Amino acid sequence: MFHGTVTLLSRSLRLDALQKRAHAFRFVSIGVVFLLLLATHIYTGGRGSPGLRFFSLICHLCLGLITVAAAGHFSTAITEEKEAGTLNLILLANVPSLAILVGKSTTRIVSVLLVFAGIFPFALLALALGGATAHQVWSGLLALAAYLVLVANIGLLASVLKRTGAGASVITTAAMVMLLGAPYLLSKLALTLVYVGWATAGSPFISFLTDAQSRLDEFSIVTRIDRIQATGFNESAWSGQVILSLAIGSLLFCVSCLLFRRFCEYLDDDAPERAGVMKVKGGMHRSWWRRLFTPRPWRNAIAWKDFHFLVGGLPGLLVRFAMIPLIAVGLFAVDKLLAAGMNLKAPDALRLALLLAAGLEAIALSARIFNVEYRRQTLCTLALLPRSTISVCYSKVAGCSLVLIPFVFWFILVGAMYSIELQGLADIYLIDSRAIVLACLAILLVHLTACLSLHVKWGALPLSIMVLMVLSSCLSPFVAMVAATTRVATGRDSVGAVPVLYLTFLICGVLQIAIGLRFRRAAAE
Repeated sequence: MFHGTVTLLSRSLRLDALQKRAHAFRFVSIGVVFLLLLATHIYTGGRGSPGLRFFSLICHLCLGLITVAAAGHFSTAITEEKEAGTLNLILLANVPSLAILVGKSTTRIVSVLLVFAGIFPFALLALALGGATAHQVWSGLLALAAYLVLVANIGLLASVLKRTGAGASVITTAAMVMLLGAPYLLSKLALTLVYVGWATAGSPFISFLTDAQSRLDEFSIVTRIDRIQATGFNESAWSGQVILSLAIGSLLFCVSCLLFRRFCEYLDDDAPERAGVMKVKGGMHRSWWRRLFTPRPWRNAIAWKDFHFLVGGLPGLLVRFAMIPLIAVGLFAVDKLLAAGMNLKAPDALRLALLLAAGLEAIALSARIFNVEYRRQTLCTLALLPRSTISVCYSKVAGCSLVLIPFVFWFILVGAMYSIELQGLADIYLIDSRAIVLACLAILLVHLTACLSLHVKWGALPLSIMVLMVLSSCLSPFVAMVAATTRVATGRDSVGAVPVLYLTFLICGVLQIAIGLRFRRAAAE
């Protein structure tokens, strides 16, 4: 067993050491820390504990990187072997399940720890800047390390249970949302129920929610980091959050080991899904409904293919058309809760839900639009077509963009049924600077995900979120300075979003050129 464990571990470490991208990411992480140091100087101006502010930015950066890595880096520990069809070969060599789990998961933890090793000297620099103590630095790094163990084993368990990396990423993301957002959601739920009169302040149910919220908040990594950054912190570094994270991580690893044989043996060959087109046998009579759900290809066959195989075709659109009214019924049923908890009316909440769902659909499709052909090495087939690279790429975009039809239809219908003044609509969606910034971030995320999906086989979306999060945190002080100067010069707040729009269009243009160049290179590999 130990021989197999050491063999897999050494193989994974050597492969990671030979990858140029891993070393480039570590150098980029160090460069990001330099930008955070510059941002600290801009924010504090050398006053008000700059060392503590700098260490706070480092901790939150590491927290965000670990959280995002859970959905893309840790959740593909076993699924990448399943999708590549090599897990059966490893099992055929009589390698124990414990050796496989240790060899595959430990490498990912070590790779993340190597990134932290490059950041550690800058954490010590916070001591020289003033405001932070050595005990705070040690406690913060220990809390992040325990959180890393917990997150890695959550991703490992999801990787064992699911067949594909996408399914494991969904489970891991849901677990991370519950882990980080449960205290806030429980507190918000208790206050809202009391406000609308559905429960009293001293009822057993509200007391249960309050106790659960306080206990979850006590063991939350976010709360722990906030406590560590407080002035005069003198608590023990081995807090309840550290001990509980290590204990739960060890328990999840044991569960993964017990369930490994059940979910990872006797796997069939992985075949691409064809959910948007019905299977028709030769000689079968094509009735009208079969002709409807199994149509002939369009003149633009590439757009037809992506519409049916990625979006789901006409059945997928019908499902989305039917799901939106159900969501609307649910939102109107909890109208009082929305008014009390979020200060929103049901029609406004439905509009926001439609925009959010459309954005999530676009982001999810951007991770698959090129990645399916890239993983299955069929980009060369598309490149052999008598069409330019620009035509092929934009045809795929046109086929995937049809997924927005249900959301646009219901958005217009809701606007017609529950009218709003044009000025109010513009203030919410067009002139409001926060809405413009969020829309620009979503557009950048779509382009960045599509670009990275041609470079990595798994985890393009989490990686793009991580890159966008780091870049936005580093560039936000400089963009804010330009936006403030623009607002002062014009006297209008809405003009402050112009630098963001300009930067977004510039980056998107560069990313589209990068996608075209990478498409040609990947097709030639």
